[in-house]
Parts: sequence; C-alpha cells; structure tokens
Amino acid sequence: MSGAPLAVELERLPSVAAVFGRGLAFALMRRQGRATAAELAALPELSARVRGVAVDPARLARYRDVCAIEDASEVLPPAYPEALFLGLMGTLVTHRSFPLSPLGLIHVRQAIEQRGSIHVGERLDLTCRLAGTRATERGVEIDWSLEVEVAGDRRWRGVATVLSRRRIGHGRAGPPVATSAATEPLLDVIADVEVAEPTGRRFARASGDVNPHHLWSFTARPLGYRRPIAHGMWTLARLLAALERDGRPHPRVSADVTFKQPIPLPSRVSLLASRGAAGADGDRTVEVRPATRDGRHLVGRVALGR
Repeated sequence: MSGAPLAVELERLPSVAAVFGRGLAFALMRRQGRATAAELAALPELSARVRGVAVDPARLARYRDVCAIEDASEVLPPAYPEALFLGLMGTLVTHRSFPLSPLGLIHVRQAIEQRGSIHVGERLDLTCRLAGTRATERGVEIDWSLEVEVAGDRRWRGVATVLSRRRIGHGRAGPPVATSAATEPLLDVIADVEVAEPTGRRFARASGDVNPHHLWSFTARPLGYRRPIAHGMWTLARLLAALERDGRPHPRVSADVTFKQPIPLPSRVSLLASRGAAGADGDRTVEVRPATRDGRHLVGRVALGR
C-alpha cells in the first residue's frame, strides 16, 4: 500500500444491513478475487474509527446462547469484540478506492489478543485499519487490524484475514491437512458438538454477520456451497467457551487460528486441545475436526491467562 492515508471518522457504528446493501451494489461493479499488483500497491492506508460504542446486552445474550458460553457476568467473551467491527470493515470494503468485490469474502484466519477484561457498561473506541493485502493462488487475502480502547487503554486487538476468492468452487472440503506424526501434538477431545442447521442464522442475528453463505442452502449455493456453512468466528467462540468451561472468564486471552475447511450445516464436530486440564492457563494447541471423517475445520493455538 502506497496511497496517502485515508481515515474515516464515524459518529456511530454503521448499520450492517446498510453496509450489506451497498456491498451488493458494488458486487456488480467489482471483480472477485482479482486485482492487479498496481491496484494493490496503490491502495491508500484505509482506516475507520468510531468512539463511545455501547454493547447491546440483548445481542450479547444471543451471542452467549448460540456459542454455549456459560459465563453470565458483565465481562465480554474474548471473541465477541470482533463482531463489533463488521460495520467498520464493511465501510472500508465498499469504499470507492477498494478494488475488490465485497461479495463472498471468506474469513480464513483470526488472531486476537485481549490484555484485560472488557465490561458491558464501558464505552469502547474502535479502530479498523487495512493492514495488508497479498495475491495468492486462491485469490487476494486482506488483513484488517482491529483495536478496542477503553478510556485510552487498549484492551483488545486482532487481525482478521479474509479471502476474496478468484473462482467459486462447489463447497467441497479440501484434502485432509497432512501432519507429521513425529511433530503432531497429542490432543484431547474436550467436547463433541452437534452444530444444528440454524446455527448460521442464529449467529448472524447475534453477531450481525449476515453473509448469505451462512444462512440457507438457497443463499449458499450461488456462492459455491451446497449447504450453509458455520461462521469461523462461531467456531472460535465455541472452542474458547469449551476451554473456559470452569465458568471463570480469563482477563488475558490470545489466539491465532486458521479456518481450514468450512463446517457445513448441520454437522457434528470435535473440539480438541493439547493435553492439560480444560480451562488451565498457558499456551495450547487447538483444533476443530469433523466427527465422522478426516480433516480439520480449525487449527491454531490459544493461551488463557490470569
């Protein structure tokens, strides 16, 4: 990126519905998964900021319910802040200087670092920045840097990586991820989870992410999926809930995960973590696997700390 910085200051969080409406219009005018090296290099340093955001308790309650989060305190679940950025990311994706279609963007990786608990009653300052782009065999990957501050204290930050696919496939899972038996960590199943067919719609209502490939079969098929697929952030939030199943939220959480194969709805999946008592502090290797076949939906690491 070499263009001049372009910062958008907003008075309130954008309506996700309005952003998706603009996205559908831009989808007709922009390419999916293709941008020239010159276009990517000329992108400005796009950013969007909004101050004083209040968390909606009803929306948070829906989020906890669909992600099976037992903690009912006033502390936000560690993956929840990412959902607050959908409107900001959408604002930048539909900006006139952004060359790619917003249709069919796939969340392929998420890193988060929570430095301290965020409470429901606190006012949050959110900043979203375009952190990088790169051409890959599958299309163009885009990194969004996300930051949450409370009264000048940065409590949470993350990097969301999304993929603009070059071509639409048929929703088939890729080949199983190969690992070396000598280096593969020994993992324990910490939970087997039935992922019901309405999970995508329920999480969309809780998070605001109403991308059509998560909702119904008839909205997923035009994007290459025979069935709707679960949100990657639902998968991460459900995994974190299983790791914190002692009911005590951890003020310090870090995670770096890659979403490998989509979870078609409905499905049955297994949540795994490297050996140790569930909820224990420290760094752990984590995976989410299909319960009835080979493959991996999510791989990465999570560290919980007091």
